[in-house]
Amino acid sequence: PPPRLLNELAALGIVRRTDDGRYSLGPRLLYWGEAAADTFDLQAVAEQPMRRLRDELGESIHLYIRDHDTRICIAAVEARHELRPFIQLGRPLPLRVGAAGKLLLAFADREVKDAELRRAQEDAASNPHAPGARLGAQLEAIGDQRWATSVGEREEGVSAAATTITDSRDRVVAALCVSAPTSRLCAER
Repeated sequence: PPPRLLNELAALGIVRRTDDGRYSLGPRLLYWGEAAADTFDLQAVAEQPMRRLRDELGESIHLYIRDHDTRICIAAVEARHELRPFIQLGRPLPLRVGAAGKLLLAFADREVKDAELRRAQEDAASNPHAPGARLGAQLEAIGDQRWATSVGEREEGVSAAATTITDSRDRVVAALCVSAPTSRLCAER
């Protein structure tokens, strides 16, 4: 690569210049590698507990991570019912709606929260079930209780409940979510 590009990559920590003038991988790649490893380990560790939870509750179980201003389902164990929500693995979904999205948003940085709060205001005009102006208060409560629920926010007729998955430093790294048609996953349940 041209020297200018290498200098920019070095400034970002992606590469570093060694004493002999060569370049090697930089410390920022360690962070990215650790984050990627955590995600893949999380999938492997979560699979059996997700199956047990699905069998106990009889509903679909999904595992989400936050990717900037979206959430992505990285693992799913589907309910055995004919009628069940469908979540495509790897498809970016908004943070501002749905139990898992709001849960991950509650633990996101201030910049992401502010942007999603603005978008939630816009959503309220087209979706009466969207949190809209209530989202800020919901995020505070979710941050305190570490779980979230939703009814028809992302898709009409679908309810969900989600809780945090944390790392060894108690940082929220994922959301574990149960979702089902509202007829089976009502507020009381």
